[in-house]
Amino acid sequence: MILTEGTSKDQRATAQWVLSRMLKQALAYYCSQPAYLEAMCEGAPRIDLDGTVAGEVNARESERAAAQLRGEIKPPKSPSSKPPTPPAPKLPKDAPLTEDAIVPGRLELTLKFNQLPKAVQIKDGMKIGIQTDNALVVATLRPKTWKKLTKANSDWPQWVAALSGKLGAQVPTDQGPAILLEEPNLQVFEKKPKPATSA
Repeated sequence: MILTEGTSKDQRATAQWVLSRMLKQALAYYCSQPAYLEAMCEGAPRIDLDGTVAGEVNARESERAAAQLRGEIKPPKSPSSKPPTPPAPKLPKDAPLTEDAIVPGRLELTLKFNQLPKAVQIKDGMKIGIQTDNALVVATLRPKTWKKLTKANSDWPQWVAALSGKLGAQVPTDQGPAILLEEPNLQVFEKKPKPATSA
């Protein structure tokens, strides 16, 4: 396996693992063959990869080879086929955000409701209020948008509306602070009942 210049640290680690696994598989296969096990007699010379004598087979190794030949010991499992998982980067538990790490964005709010609000007509359109679990949200719908909502209410027995827009300022009201929803966009969907399943 040839590694060209410019290979990353992860690529080199993976290549090293592949080579190591191939060698281990080849040696495991060779050392589990009957001819090899039969040659593992006590006192027989051990030959290294260069073909030179590198010690002798001891009694324990000889007995293990004989037991493996008799089928009493299973051959060792081949190495795992999964590549090593690269270590997770060590990151600080918490770190401050610098100004150059922050990008501009837009905070939007989406509300869902299924009842027609009692709108208050003003110069810019129809002002509606939607009380959520957390706050009262006030939005002004254009006449065309309000007409779409009232038409859905008259045409469909059940419907759900999704009102989204830019999160505006909080304003005081008699019921407490309210959030203004700027540039509201409305979508209305018919809510069809689920078909009855036969028992």
